[in-house]
Amino acid sequence: MGSIRRRSDRQRPYLARYRGPDGKERTTAFRRKVDAQRWLVEREREKHRGEWVDPALGLVTFGEWVAETEATRLNRRKSTLARDDSVVRTLILPTLGERTLTSVEPIDIRQWVAVVSDRGYAPTTIAKAYQIVARAFRMPSPMG
Repeated sequence: MGSIRRRSDRQRPYLARYRGPDGKERTTAFRRKVDAQRWLVEREREKHRGEWVDPALGLVTFGEWVAETEATRLNRRKSTLARDDSVVRTLILPTLGERTLTSVEPIDIRQWVAVVSDRGYAPTTIAKAYQIVARAFRMPSPMG
């Protein structure tokens, strides 16, 4: 469990701290102690359930992350690289590219698949696009 420290000289006097699953310490300041306690309890609950997300992920766009994950896929033929790059550029980035990783919800992915399907793309093309998106979300956190 984390800890709370009171700092009397601050507008937000309660400093809540916890250590994330990645070993890094995180802190947030609160006006009320009860808010700091609730925040810590929620972080512990997320860690216990395996739902914890690195707060720094809010700074990374899906476009940046999918580019990084695709770059780590080695030993692909040139034709496969070209196909995947085309799928990313034409089907994924226009809708999801500027979104932060933490802002993309499962409903967003379902809606994106529906839109791509309505545009008349072949089921195999849609499946390939979905594979790339799913693979990006399965990759470990970009922040360590």
